[in-house]
Amino acid sequence: MQAATSTMRAGLYAQQIMGIGLNATDRQTLRDWQDRTEALAQAIGEAISGARLGGLDAFAPDSATLSASLQATGLTSAELRKLFAEVVGHPYSAADAAADQALYPGLPDHGALTLAQWSQAVQALQVEVACQGSMLPPVEGGGLRHALGQWYVNGERYTLAELFLTVRMGNLTETDKALETDLNTMLANTNLARELLVVLAEMKRLRGQRVAAMVPPFPLPEGWNAANMTVFNARTDFQAAVEATKVTLSELMDYGSRFKGDSSYLQSSGALALASATSTITSADYGYTMDELQALFDSVNAENQVKRLQVQSVQNARMAVLEGMSNFMSGQLLTNQTVGRNL
Repeated sequence: MQAATSTMRAGLYAQQIMGIGLNATDRQTLRDWQDRTEALAQAIGEAISGARLGGLDAFAPDSATLSASLQATGLTSAELRKLFAEVVGHPYSAADAAADQALYPGLPDHGALTLAQWSQAVQALQVEVACQGSMLPPVEGGGLRHALGQWYVNGERYTLAELFLTVRMGNLTETDKALETDLNTMLANTNLARELLVVLAEMKRLRGQRVAAMVPPFPLPEGWNAANMTVFNARTDFQAAVEATKVTLSELMDYGSRFKGDSSYLQSSGALALASATSTITSADYGYTMDELQALFDSVNAENQVKRLQVQSVQNARMAVLEGMSNFMSGQLLTNQTVGRNL
């Protein structure tokens, strides 16, 4: 049977074994083909047993020896011709041999097959069932299939060594992707933390300047100081401090909104800066904005600590995959050497 969708051997790498993506109609067609193939394999097996009991060493596909077993399968003449031509590689009947040879170039002449040849036919049918079945999703009886020492995935044949290494390469690829994602996140967090510290340092410097320059003309009430009375310009004392870094004001406002929600001082101070060049920020709100910057910095650092643990875990998993592949290849090499010496 020709697959409705072509398969790709590399498709197994780093992907779940989910079949080749056939639509519902093609999947049903494939399941019907499997059922017919299995039915023919069972019928031939019964015919071989009957032939041995009857002392026969050969019989033709359209002989009475096989037809008795075929009656229970419900296979039509057209289905038998197709199965014999495509899978068994032999014309089913003498009457249709010429037509089948024209349709399937390379078919031999019609005739009797020995019991050994019939056993090979059963094996070919079993391989066909496994190969075609592997194209279906696992939930529909597909996925990884096995027949006669070979494994089949997505319609492709693998030896055990190939399958092991292919799956492990898929694991390694997925591990590398996860490692790359975590490392990129750590780098982005590190860069962000650095920029937040620059903004915070600049805001502290500006506040120190404002407080030092402020000389109140009258005695301050108890508990008050110059810092409590300082008013900051939202654009020159906040926006300018932010834009001296690689972080834009809108990005910092977005960070604050995601970090603190509607209560974010980074968001509200940024909104004041965008509203007007003369907008001011009270001393208390300026301090709260710096506190939020510090908290955001601490949060980013904490996330990086978690990411470091995740990276270490992924690296350990990666080493385990590589070690498993190395051990398997060493075992295969030792086995091959042992077999070679004993031949």
